[in-house]
Amino acid sequence: MTRTLVIVAIVLASTLAPAHALTSREWQDACESPDLGQQALCATYAAGVFDAMMFLQVTEPRTATTCYPTAPQPTAAQIVDVGIRHSRKAIAEFPDQRDFFRQTPVVSLLLSAFKAAWPCPSPGR
Repeated sequence: MTRTLVIVAIVLASTLAPAHALTSREWQDACESPDLGQQALCATYAAGVFDAMMFLQVTEPRTATTCYPTAPQPTAAQIVDVGIRHSRKAIAEFPDQRDFFRQTPVVSLLLSAFKAAWPCPSPGR
C-alpha cells in the first residue's frame, strides 16, 4: 500500500507543470535561469523526487534500488547538481540522443541520476 502511494505521488509530481509533465530540458533551463522563481522550481522539483524516493527506501528497503544518504542528507543544491551532471554526462556520451534526453520527463532523469549517485551495495558486501 505504501509503495503504491509513493508511486502515485511521483506520477502526480511529474504532472505539476501546466498541461504537461516537466521535461528534462524545461527543468534544466529552470535550474540555469537567473530568475529566482525558476531556480526555486528546479530545486523543489528535484528535492521532491528525492524525498519521495527516500521515503520509499525507508518504508520498502527490500525493493530500493537507490540508497539515499540520510546523514548528512544532501542539500537541495547538491541534489540539483547530481541531476544536472547526469544530464550533461548522458548527452556527452550519446550526442545523437540529445533531443531524446532533453524531452524525457525529468522524473526519469532524476531517478536515473540518483541511482547512479547513490547505488545500493550489492548483497553480501
